[in-house]
Amino acid sequence: MNPLAERYHRKIMDLANAMLYHARLGIAFWEHAVRHAVYLLNRIPMKFHAKYFRTKDGTPTAHELITGQKASYSRVRVWGCDMYERLPSGRKSSEPGSPNARKMIYVGVSVDGKSFLGYDVEGAHTRRDCFNVEFDESMKNRVNNLR
Repeated sequence: MNPLAERYHRKIMDLANAMLYHARLGIAFWEHAVRHAVYLLNRIPMKFHAKYFRTKDGTPTAHELITGQKASYSRVRVWGCDMYERLPSGRKSSEPGSPNARKMIYVGVSVDGKSFLGYDVEGAHTRRDCFNVEFDESMKNRVNNLR
């Protein structure tokens, strides 16, 4: 019985559940929501870190304690928002009336941190690593049946 670990797990589950509800996504996306919750919590300063680990800059994050580098928030987006992957220029994308982007759902950051993870809703229903993307984080036009 480790209350500290149990509290941390509870925080992860609550955050993942809130992200699923906000994005109007179903239980099929639970794994991605939990991974993104852990990604976020590792980059947030906590009281536990302030109590035992002090640095010149203030309270370190778990990411900073493990890697020795400051956490970057430039890749954090609203989880579950619409993401548009730019299609490579070619014959199909240059034809009149053909789409220039593929609509996907943002489900996190890749392990290496260089690309975004997107779930292809219109095509093969697969998860893909995407580099050239644009985000619609407002979610006001969200209409999906993935619950």
